[in-house]
Amino acid sequence: MPFDSAQVARLRSGWGGMGSLVASDGSQNHPYLQRLQANAEPLRDLADAVHYLCILHGRHPGVIDHAAGHARLGVERDWLEAAAEGFATERALLVRIVAAAGPLPSTPGHAESEAAAAQQRHALDMLA
Repeated sequence: MPFDSAQVARLRSGWGGMGSLVASDGSQNHPYLQRLQANAEPLRDLADAVHYLCILHGRHPGVIDHAAGHARLGVERDWLEAAAEGFATERALLVRIVAAAGPLPSTPGHAESEAAAAQQRHALDMLA
């Protein structure tokens, strides 16, 4: 199935515990994903959610990038730089998912949702 979750438990090192959490509490067991797999939900709702995630987290610089710019030297800075690289990879994946989802659907309440997302993004920028 296209929505199968990653088999994190098979990875070596400390990921075994994380894999257990993903299997028990992760998105694989979420009712929305099960409805999506059963084609009970319109795909435009998924596209809407993907576009919303991109509004919140797809911009650069993100919160981690802001924090890395203010980090002290040493372990803190090294960790934040590594995290920023990971977030850059995730942003690139998010952009690909948005492109695959297609144009922003016209859904009721979209303007209000976009305004709320812009306010949340502004709050994240201010916190950074």
